Amino acid sequence: EWTLFNGKIPVLQESSSEVPDSVRMKEATKYGEAPRTSLLMELQDRIGVLSDVLKYFWKYDVNVCRIESRPLHVGRLSKRRFDFFVDFEGSPSDANVTKLLDALHSMTDKLLILD
Repeated sequence: EWTLFNGKIPVLQESSSEVPDSVRMKEATKYGEAPRTSLLMELQDRIGVLSDVLKYFWKYDVNVCRIESRPLHVGRLSKRRFDFFVDFEGSPSDANVTKLLDALHSMTDKLLILD
């Protein structure tokens, strides 16, 4: 059965008996409820680099809240680089976030926790 979320977005309502718990999506948290962490990642410019990084957020079940990118201004002969600012739910003391940070450390030229 279709309903409207906030009176605007169509959402398909499901019967709890029809969908197993393993398939059901997690209930979204409200803004400000979950602890958030901000990262700065410096990555070399290449096709698919952001996709490669985001796979680890999925793998370790970490919800990304915001992504912002900015090109770095380097010398003419240097490879282009980008800074990615990423906000996500969780804190560095969480086990899954610790695993995520370990994985990202090997993929990035620079990784800083901003919070």
